[in-house]
Amino acid sequence: MWFRHRMARGAWMTAVTVAAAVAMLLPPLRDPPRDSFPLSTYPMFSWVVEPVRWVDLAVGLDAAGADVTLDPDVIGGTDEVIVAGSTVRQAVRNGRSDELCREIAERVADDGPSSVTAIEIRSDQIDARRWYDGDRTPLDRAVRASCEVPS
Repeated sequence: MWFRHRMARGAWMTAVTVAAAVAMLLPPLRDPPRDSFPLSTYPMFSWVVEPVRWVDLAVGLDAAGADVTLDPDVIGGTDEVIVAGSTVRQAVRNGRSDELCREIAERVADDGPSSVTAIEIRSDQIDARRWYDGDRTPLDRAVRASCEVPS
């Protein structure tokens, strides 16, 4: 009796171990693979990312029309660069570029004298390889909104 009980317990433990191993190995084998518990495929590091991408931006323009980099707090009311970028991306996706443009222009005006005379919300198509080699010229550009900074 003791031996049979011990064998049944061993079989049960083996079944549980095999089931857990299969559950852990299935997520990476799915097609298409997806990031999942308990194993991560770390897609941000393992998926091929095309070097040519569209990037949504909020930029200031000076009187001559040259770009002026805006601080994240002026763009999105935060000191987090990623949050400010997400604010611009969401505004473009949701058709709120004009509204965001006016909000940024008001923040620039509230900050006091500045070389920034206008704001643009735009999407630039960039080649990451060229960008990191120093050529920051966009391949294409779509201006989503443009507004003057109130005086």
